[in-house]
Amino acid sequence: MNEALAWVGQIATWVGQFIPRWAIIKTTHGGVKFVRGWKVQPVGPGIHWWWPVTTELTVYPVARQANDLRSQTLETEDGITVVASSVIVYEVHDIKALIAYTYDPDNTIMEVALATVQDVLTRLTWREASTMK
Repeated sequence: MNEALAWVGQIATWVGQFIPRWAIIKTTHGGVKFVRGWKVQPVGPGIHWWWPVTTELTVYPVARQANDLRSQTLETEDGITVVASSVIVYEVHDIKALIAYTYDPDNTIMEVALATVQDVLTRLTWREASTMK
């Protein structure tokens, strides 16, 4: 019986895409509207209306946030092996660049930070690295 009436739900979903929707974006977040799949419109905090049939809205935190980076084993410039872990603290200033041009923002931020830690520590000697805070 459910399968026989499943088409009713599909029609309701299809019709619902022609009704405008609203979203409330908090002050700690930003958003991007993808209009017709190619036009990118960054949006800030507040109430925003959008048409589901032509637009997709993605929201992401832009306020100050911190992430623990996984430990990595590195070799300093003078050949000493070290294990380094760190914490990054950041905030997003360009929501359009982060959301519209990055497939997975969280992983991208972590990978860039890990690569930066590696780049810095491998250029230092053990003595220089051990005095860093």
